[in-house]
Amino acid sequence: MNQNNNNLNYLNELVSIINNDKDAKEFYLQNKDKFLVVSPFDVFSITEFQNDKLEISRIKDIAGKIVNLLRTGLLAFDWNKNISLIQKLLNEANKIREKFNELKEYIKAKDFLKLRNNLDIVDELKKRFLKMQNVIFTVLEKKNINNKPLKVMWSLQDEVLIIHKKLLDELNNNSRNINITIGKYFFLVLGILEKEELFILPILSNVLKISEFEKIEEEIDSYGYAFISDTKEVSDEYNISKSEEYLFESKSGKLNLDELISILSCVGDITFVDNNNKVKFFNTPHQHFARSSSIIGRDVRNCHPEKSIHIVEEIIAKFRNGNEDRVDFWINIKGKLILISYFAIRNKENKYLGVLELTQDITDITKITGEKRILDFNSKK
Repeated sequence: MNQNNNNLNYLNELVSIINNDKDAKEFYLQNKDKFLVVSPFDVFSITEFQNDKLEISRIKDIAGKIVNLLRTGLLAFDWNKNISLIQKLLNEANKIREKFNELKEYIKAKDFLKLRNNLDIVDELKKRFLKMQNVIFTVLEKKNINNKPLKVMWSLQDEVLIIHKKLLDELNNNSRNINITIGKYFFLVLGILEKEELFILPILSNVLKISEFEKIEEEIDSYGYAFISDTKEVSDEYNISKSEEYLFESKSGKLNLDELISILSCVGDITFVDNNNKVKFFNTPHQHFARSSSIIGRDVRNCHPEKSIHIVEEIIAKFRNGNEDRVDFWINIKGKLILISYFAIRNKENKYLGVLELTQDITDITKITGEKRILDFNSKK
């Protein structure tokens, strides 16, 4: 790991000054030679970013000032951009910037109607964010990269989605605050891309082998790339099975792999987290929420944004101690009502084995009235 302990001492002092709301410019100028040779690894190793002393919101404030002061040194850091996956991610970032430059032209012309009509880009941005959250961050965590800065990045991405909705509302209502919100929105999105290219991608290029890049590239491709349409189809790993290989046998019957996978796919989106809080299995029939094979073995708390981690921990704790067996939530996604159910999984001795998350589209179910019997079935209808 390209970490310089001498640089780290100066970085720790710099963060301490900023955290105490003091002007760090003088300290930076006095030690400029040290800050011109910092690496992304140095920044991720800052002591204050290694523990729980600082809240994510505070680290976000500090991170912005850190980037401003260290930009020159970080830009000089040498890393391999000639890796296929890295090039795809850099190209995607440029496409996002191009889209935002297009939006800037509408803003300069004060054509807020055209801006509103072209602001339906959140699904494209989500392609970028979900790749980072579900694959890139997961891979870095497995390489023992400090996940506190990764949580900061996730928090910034969530903030984009909130501000996007706010901006749409203000454009629809001709709010006086439109220009302020537009400024925050652009600053946030473009700032995220810059931080990815100063920190995330350089670190990724240094800690992964080419074979590991090749392993996750198809997985990354499955999410698609923002404002790029020519993505390739991804093979379905579940189709690779031995149809006659029985997984289990009991008094109530036996199932082979094809049958089991097909049955699970009919139920809904399933994710199983074991008793060590590690993601152990998921199926992918409906993809209400993006999943990727990189999350297998990941701590479930790292699969959620910072703002909801305490809820995840509370649910798991209640399942473990037997106070709860099931918890339900429901949300609206693109006109569909999605039910998210969490079940405490226990064996016949009532020993806690883990948590099953089941996600189902219940839109049509909520519309059911009266009754329909099997004899009412008409295959011609």
